[in-house]
Amino acid sequence: MTMSVYCRCGKIVVLDRAEMVLKLKLDKELECMECRNSRIDREIDEMNNHYLGISEEDVFSERSGPFKLYVKITQISILVLPYRDSL
Repeated sequence: MTMSVYCRCGKIVVLDRAEMVLKLKLDKELECMECRNSRIDREIDEMNNHYLGISEEDVFSERSGPFKLYVKITQISILVLPYRDSL
């Protein structure tokens, strides 16, 4: 048996009843595919930033220190450090 619910964005989400009950028991939101993908993108970016040592404030600034620059190109996070010639 399928059930229709509204996502927080207003789209109708059609879910199997068992799937819906399981998600609610796990305190998960019932969300459309687009909202789910956006949430996963945010979580991946947050995890990458955490392991790269980039704070939340640094994400919104162009420069986070004397040599650190955070650049976001679509889904890729790049940490740019200066090149030091050891010659």
